[in-house]
Amino acid sequence: MALMGNYADQEFQSYLDTLTVDQKASLKPFLETYISESKRDQMQSVLEHRTRHVSVVLENVFQPHNAAAAIRSCECFGFQDLHVIELENDYVMNPDVTMGGCKWVSLHSYKNEPGGTGAVLCELKEKGYNIAATSLRPGCVELEALDLTEPIALCFGTEENGLSEEANELADVFVKIPSFGFTQSFNVSVSVALSLSSIRKRLEASDVDWRLSESEAEDLYLTWMMKTANRGLLLAKHFLDRGSSTD
Repeated sequence: MALMGNYADQEFQSYLDTLTVDQKASLKPFLETYISESKRDQMQSVLEHRTRHVSVVLENVFQPHNAAAAIRSCECFGFQDLHVIELENDYVMNPDVTMGGCKWVSLHSYKNEPGGTGAVLCELKEKGYNIAATSLRPGCVELEALDLTEPIALCFGTEENGLSEEANELADVFVKIPSFGFTQSFNVSVSVALSLSSIRKRLEASDVDWRLSESEAEDLYLTWMMKTANRGLLLAKHFLDRGSSTD
């Protein structure tokens, strides 16, 4: 199972995976002619703070507002990957809440995935992520004490039931978001925002190598340009096909 998802990002990444280093290098200045200088500068500035060291996993979230707000939080705090496991509930995005965040975040959707939650989390483990399950159970570590030296997949479940037992069984660590009122837990969208804000500050102040690799940053830059330019993917294909025909 490839952790690429079912949203539009898959089409862009699948295309980039077919290209050589030289093709990507020639495609970059071509696409830049379709993007304003200020937008290109903004993309490069944002890329400096993008990370895949921490990924967010949502399991069975169903309220559109929470689903959309999670995307917006990932984008605002610079976390590139959001994995969405759809079980009984469909993941419905509200564009009024995402504020365009879905354009810049890599969404990985798993609906009717063979193996369900277990298959997704096991694949993340194979890719080097420790599974951190948000929970209220005894023995949880406080969010501020979560070890960030290794890549983390931070998992959130529904407000009513939390994460599934399958997710809990695969967890490497359980994490608690501190609260000091009578209500023990926050709603999902607030939990995601609080967690990512805390982790962002700690990563920026740490010696952890959390930034994108050069190749990851280049691929993401190309993807963003193809998404921003009018019919950007088609432009890229025509440009490279034209170049191949003149070789």
